[in-house]
Amino acid sequence: MLLVSDLTRLFGASSANSAGLHPLSFSLKDGTFFTLLGPSGCGKTTTLRCIAGLERPDRGSIRLGDTVLFDDADGIEVPLNQRGIGMVFQSYAIWPHMSVFNNVAFPLRVTRGTKPSASEIEALVEDALRRVDLSGFGPRSPTQLSGGQQQRVALARAIVRKPRLLLLDEPLSNLDARLRDEMRAELKRLQRELGITTVYVTHDQSEALELSDLIAVLDKGKLRQLGSPREIFFDPADSFVANFMGSPNLLAGRTLADVAAGGMGQVELANGHTLVCRFPRTLAAGSSTTVSLRPEAIRVTTPEQPPTSDGEINRLDGRLISLDFQGYGSRCLVDIGGHSLQANIDSRAGIGANAAVALTFPATEALALSQ
Repeated sequence: MLLVSDLTRLFGASSANSAGLHPLSFSLKDGTFFTLLGPSGCGKTTTLRCIAGLERPDRGSIRLGDTVLFDDADGIEVPLNQRGIGMVFQSYAIWPHMSVFNNVAFPLRVTRGTKPSASEIEALVEDALRRVDLSGFGPRSPTQLSGGQQQRVALARAIVRKPRLLLLDEPLSNLDARLRDEMRAELKRLQRELGITTVYVTHDQSEALELSDLIAVLDKGKLRQLGSPREIFFDPADSFVANFMGSPNLLAGRTLADVAAGGMGQVELANGHTLVCRFPRTLAAGSSTTVSLRPEAIRVTTPEQPPTSDGEINRLDGRLISLDFQGYGSRCLVDIGGHSLQANIDSRAGIGANAAVALTFPATEALALSQ
């Protein structure tokens, strides 16, 4: 459905460290919800603007179905108003001097070539408003709407022409936490109902995991990992992806022997502790390695308690530095001889600050990653 090949857009002098977008390639099947995820300045919005036709790439090609939208080698560049794409901006871009109906109808009225009749426009607008749960809102002014309702108007305007591709540039960032949760569910429902291929830009990991079929993690204009939400979360490609996806426990070490991708092996930490780890990628003996360990994988007990799980278990002894109450669970910080690890603990466990503790976790939960 959407094929992006070697897409490049650099700002300033061309080099491996130039700001912008370095050669990026991906392909999406029809109906995919695809998310570009990464920190500010990583190239997410630049990618989206290149696909939309708002930004001219330096090199590469973009194909939507059978239509080539851009190809620098063949000199092809389809104007943005002929690409058949719907887009929702972060700011919504709703015109306050127009009614809701006229905002949604605008793309239909400026269509090139044969324009729909007044009755066709009315039917299409009412259908778009119904799909975003705004039936009857047509006569209202956008200034009378809440932030969530304005977002729905922007969505209705983006889908009113039944585009082949929908582009969403951080559309929920201006909403409060409760509305963001509501709109996530609404976006996913609408995308599935329409079956429309969607490219979504966000820096919010939870949004990406909840909404996406496929995620691309970008860093400084380069693709770090492309995979399903489960792959990105449970099998990060490297220490950057693990850290960005919320793993605060990253321990430097070195691989003690050659380990093939998917295998188990030993990593010696900088403080001399040795852990048995799972290796998502092949690493050679002596390789600098980062061990990623999520807090929810760690069991915190008193030193005398034995591990309760089956399988190979790693154990680290330490001292509890701090304890932050978060309801039924608490987040604790444990010193293990120069390293600090975050872990979750039952708030009713009765273990207090400065207590000696044992941290145990399955070897399969300790990921040995390239740095």
